Parts: sequence; structure tokens; C-alpha cells
Amino acid sequence: MLTQRDGRALLFTGGMNDGAADALEAALRKAPQATAVVLNSEGGWLREGALVADVIRRHRLRTYVERTCASACTIAFLAGEDRAAAPSARIGFHRPRAVGAEHDQTP
Repeated sequence: MLTQRDGRALLFTGGMNDGAADALEAALRKAPQATAVVLNSEGGWLREGALVADVIRRHRLRTYVERTCASACTIAFLAGEDRAAAPSARIGFHRPRAVGAEHDQTP
């Protein structure tokens, strides 16, 4: 879910699921003065995280984590022109896993 914060930042909450990058593009059209995305996501699809990262890179947005950014969210976070996190923020990385794969398998 994307909501406008103060006119300069968009709040991205929820999963990096199908349509997240398109939703970010649509939110940016409604808030062309936005310069940052505040991320709060447990992750989602690797492909969608990469697409969100492309949008962030293309618009040269800053990224900020207030609470949690894990899994595919970290790809979006790292795409930020400038990156920051709150002192209590949690940023989590792990290796990707194919749908239906065992935990110890890589795609």
C-alpha cells in the first residue's frame, strides 16, 4: 500500500507483490514532488522487488526504513539515491528461494 506522507515522501507498506512497482509509479504521478520512499515491508517476490528498485533508481528517490525492510524490500532499499534507517529499524537479507524449493536449495 502506498500513501503520501508529507508531499515529499511516499510510505510503502506491505508486500513486494505483483503490481507493487506499478503502484509506486502511479503514486509518483500523483505526487511528482516526492523525493523519498519510506519502506515498511517484510518482502515478497524477488522480481517485484527488482522492479520497485528500478522505479526508485529511475526517479532518483531516497529510501528510508522506519521499522522493517526484509527480503525483496532490501533490493528496493539499496536502490535509493541516499539510504537511511531509524536506529530501531530492522533490515533483513537472505538468499532467494524458488517457490516450492526446500530451504537449503537455491534457485
